[in-house]
Amino acid sequence: MLDEWIGNLNVEESVEWTRWESISSEKGTRIDLRRKKGSVGELMEELKKEAIKLPLHDFVQAWQLKQYFISHAVRHSLCRTREGETSLNLFQAAGEEFEEDTEVSDPVRNDISSFINRVFSRKTKSEKLRDKASALKRPENCPTLATPLTNPETWAVLKGHAKRNDSKLTAIQSYVGKSAVAVARCADKLAASHPAETKQLIDALILLGHAHHCLTLQRKDHQRYALPWDIRGIIM
Repeated sequence: MLDEWIGNLNVEESVEWTRWESISSEKGTRIDLRRKKGSVGELMEELKKEAIKLPLHDFVQAWQLKQYFISHAVRHSLCRTREGETSLNLFQAAGEEFEEDTEVSDPVRNDISSFINRVFSRKTKSEKLRDKASALKRPENCPTLATPLTNPETWAVLKGHAKRNDSKLTAIQSYVGKSAVAVARCADKLAASHPAETKQLIDALILLGHAHHCLTLQRKDHQRYALPWDIRGIIM
């Protein structure tokens, strides 16, 4: 969207702008507002770099605000408790931070829950992932389950760090697609005999499909910003 808007501007035009920057001096480092001068194209480049940091900034801000309310609740609890109840209320207030934000359903079997909690809390070895992924072959009539590859012209222009970043995202996207293959196979077998269970698998496919598409868009955004200004239009 920003690139479409920039397309209507004269990127060679000289402009002035201000931005907050770290300034070092004998007294230390401080954040100060500095005036800068350059072309519209240079201004847009700085704007894009800052825009990429915005989601992380919002996340940190929300986390800090949450910590403030937790610490306030702890102090409030300590002030209002009688002697002997301080420790209990302290741990109760601190434990609220780790409560789940979403509703839960009926539990699954203990052996399944133990397996899920184990694999979702640690990294699996790359060799095992490759073996399991290679065993999941997509159905021939489901081409969108395949992971899209970067076209050779774009790949040839990308720098080393951009290629490494795209390769990591491609691997993650491939695992999402392979997971969808397994879910699709199960849905195909259960569709006739267990329609209720199939509905949950279909919902899972919807979520996996959304994640797969979002990764495609994220890869394109990263590639676009890694390309020289004059050829960014090749990323559609």
